Amino acid sequence: MICDGAAAGAVQNREGKPVSYIVRFGEEVDVAYLDKLVPVDRACYEEAYWGDPQKTVDRFLKNRQSFVFVEDADTGQLAGYVNFFPCEEGLYRDNLERSPVIRDDDIAPEEVAPYRADENHLFIISLAVHPAYQGTEAIKLLSNGLIDYLNRLQAQGFPITDIMGTAVSPDGKKALANYLFREVRTLADGNTVYICDGKLLQHFLAGQLEVKSYKGDMYLLMPLADHRDNLRIGHFLEDARTGAAQVPGTAADRALADELMADLRDCIAYECSNEVVKELQLAYLGSFDFLQTTDEYAGLEDPSREVVVGHARGHSVLVAHPKTHMYVLCTLLPAFPYSMTQMEDQVSFDYLKVAKPADLGSAISVLGWKALVRPGAAEEQQVLAKHGEQGTVQVAELPRDVFFAGYLLEKYGLHACGNATCALCLSQKPRDRRELQDMLAGEAYHNFEREYCIDCDPINSASETNRSQFDHYEAYLSQRAVVYVDKRFAPDISQRIDFFADYLFVIILTLFQNTALAKAAKRVTGILEESTDITPETKLIIDREYGATVRFWEMQNFKYLSSQMEAAQLREAFMNQQLHDAYSEQQEYLEHVVASKAAITESRNGMVINIVAILLAVAQLQPLFIELLQGFYQEMGIEAVYAQTTINYGILGGTLLLVLVVLINQRRKRHLEARRY
Repeated sequence: MICDGAAAGAVQNREGKPVSYIVRFGEEVDVAYLDKLVPVDRACYEEAYWGDPQKTVDRFLKNRQSFVFVEDADTGQLAGYVNFFPCEEGLYRDNLERSPVIRDDDIAPEEVAPYRADENHLFIISLAVHPAYQGTEAIKLLSNGLIDYLNRLQAQGFPITDIMGTAVSPDGKKALANYLFREVRTLADGNTVYICDGKLLQHFLAGQLEVKSYKGDMYLLMPLADHRDNLRIGHFLEDARTGAAQVPGTAADRALADELMADLRDCIAYECSNEVVKELQLAYLGSFDFLQTTDEYAGLEDPSREVVVGHARGHSVLVAHPKTHMYVLCTLLPAFPYSMTQMEDQVSFDYLKVAKPADLGSAISVLGWKALVRPGAAEEQQVLAKHGEQGTVQVAELPRDVFFAGYLLEKYGLHACGNATCALCLSQKPRDRRELQDMLAGEAYHNFEREYCIDCDPINSASETNRSQFDHYEAYLSQRAVVYVDKRFAPDISQRIDFFADYLFVIILTLFQNTALAKAAKRVTGILEESTDITPETKLIIDREYGATVRFWEMQNFKYLSSQMEAAQLREAFMNQQLHDAYSEQQEYLEHVVASKAAITESRNGMVINIVAILLAVAQLQPLFIELLQGFYQEMGIEAVYAQTTINYGILGGTLLLVLVVLINQRRKRHLEARRY
């Protein structure tokens, strides 16, 4: 098959010049052609993985249907190739579960199987593209050639059961992830085994690959809050200030986070004028390996079925405003290797997991275990039966990946306070407009659980509206995502952080407004739901807490008009005004409840005053009643001294009877109200 660059137009080298490629298959070449593999292997792999050319030939002679090549038609040089073959049962089991180290060039011809009519477990032993052709159409041709070849085998009656491969480098992991492979296990030599099966295999063979038309960094922005009596976060911030904080991460991780914090501090100092922003504190919270899965979320029903596409390193910086107990956690995932929309989907679905952090200690409470694991009912009952409600669970018993929100709660006492936002810093807009729409909606572009597409006016409009205030970037905004297309996108991550920090700090300050509203609304909702006595003092506390956050809303936070306009665009996209209106409605209802309670209290106090007044009036008339009763007693022949005793008993009995009637009436009213609701 020949692909003519002049005809196709897109088939070009990295200099933009048209290139012609030839796609060849194993049965079309002879043994001598395999000599072309050597320069590709030596350019792509470490020396330990070059292998013995004769062993490659021996396996090729056992099954020639095991190669797809992409050749530069002009030079005859091999641009790239993929070497795969069906496995005998022993090799398949070695790769899947038995071998502690990589099975690679030691694979004997006897372990290579013929294609069979019942099942075929394929193993990709090598996938390489020469550096001179990386970033060109050669990669797409190689992928399409492999997919077409496997579909042809299936059409001939040789079903593909699954495909395995072992990644020996970060680029290898990225390539297999793009082919929809998932992690199986990590070997003793540090390499990772991947497999493509089930729905993943169906999507792969259908050509629905995660091939991005852009490069980019991902920022996860999580609004958080804590209880006013929480001491853990205060101690952490003090330790971070003095350099004594112990957090997960290497020296290189910390250095990258320090760059992010330095750039944010510079932007805040240069761009902001309000005193409230000067109260912000920044601290490195650690670096974590964030789980990438699929939108099936099979791990919810059965942790053993968790689909692990891979892990991406993220560096977390806490932006804290201790005075109001509000925080925004900013996590940078540089050069994100997987599907950005899938990670957004996980954030939307509240399924953000990290590899078990090393600073959890040796044991945690059962309550902490619940937050980290979110167990099913059966698993929870087992743990409770073993440890009890007040017991502890060994950290070693935790699964490999735990919920990040649970970690923040267990370690620092921080809980979510509003919806998280994803900020995507891209080299260019996605080619497919639907992918941009999914980015803005926070849903997976290549999904496994739905066969429909988003089609709503707000998302369509957001994907077509560039809200930037400068000419060096484009900004597409929604309530859940910020898609920032940087026209200066640099190869160096430090430079990209420096460029994006000018916009990132505006996002963070705008999110503090959301956090303030969410925190106040949650407090009001909690009080109303608990049906507790709401006093004017409680209302005053809520008003004071919200009042401490009002300065985040001031436009004067930003010195420059352009920053004010950027903030205005973000506030509109984040629907801050709608959140404020909803909070105002809650406040009006709360004020109504307080006023109603005050009216009831006033009515009750008035009734008590009336009763006391009646009793006092009766007491004032007591001498008159005694004098009248004495005259009556004398006529009846009763000693007059008993008249005063009779009056006293009468007043006491009447008072008790009145109190009893009032209590019965109040109980009857409460009973009727309870039946009404």
